[in-house]
Amino acid sequence: MLILHSYHKGHSWNDKISQGIESVLNQRGQNTELFFEFMDTKRNYDDHYLENLTQLLTHKYRDKTIDVVISSDDHAFNFLIDHSATLFPGIPIALCGVNNFNKSSIPPDKQYTDVIESPDLKKTIELAMQLHPKTKKYSGCWESLTISPSKKRWKRPWKKNYHPDPTP
Repeated sequence: MLILHSYHKGHSWNDKISQGIESVLNQRGQNTELFFEFMDTKRNYDDHYLENLTQLLTHKYRDKTIDVVISSDDHAFNFLIDHSATLFPGIPIALCGVNNFNKSSIPPDKQYTDVIESPDLKKTIELAMQLHPKTKKYSGCWESLTISPSKKRWKRPWKKNYHPDPTP
């Protein structure tokens, strides 16, 4: 099993995903050989870097048996969409942490499954209002990342289309 992380070792998101995968496999007593790759795209992300990464992974895994690739976050997912036919032909890919996922972005001949990162802001606000019915004001805070500009889009539709009266 190969886990392809978008970011670097030590990034809390990647580390938690790795820990979760290892803990589930350990609980089940499975003796699965794990390979971890860190794309480091918070610090390196251009066409030349990605081409070098493709060559490195092609060379590194040419003689390895990989039964499944787990992709964490958007850059790993997009990288696999572009390069899985070369790197891991016929190998199923599991996605996690992909923002604003659109199944049409997956080529029809690929074997993918997913755990999607897509918060339901309307339901979150409604629940918050139920739990705290005396609330008079509320506001939202979004992480500003160059890595995931799609998160910025969450704010606009919520602000534009959802204005519940905070008073019961």
